[in-house]
Amino acid sequence: ADYVIVGAFRSKENAERYDQQMVDMGFPEVHFGFLSARNLWYVYVASSDNLEEAKAARDKYRKMKMFKDAWLLTVHP
Repeated sequence: ADYVIVGAFRSKENAERYDQQMVDMGFPEVHFGFLSARNLWYVYVASSDNLEEAKAARDKYRKMKMFKDAWLLTVHP
């Protein structure tokens, strides 16, 4: 899957806090997850199994000032 990442954190607590801040600001689609290969917690606003859909979502969120640095992370199971 491809994820539109808006934050990366070393601690779960920081990822949870950022996730909750985004939800409180009106972004209920925000979630977080752990990638053991990089030992990081990632906060994402969208995910898709279709790369083109993920790119479109990333571009949509990048238009918002707070997500201007959003990027894609591809995770293979």
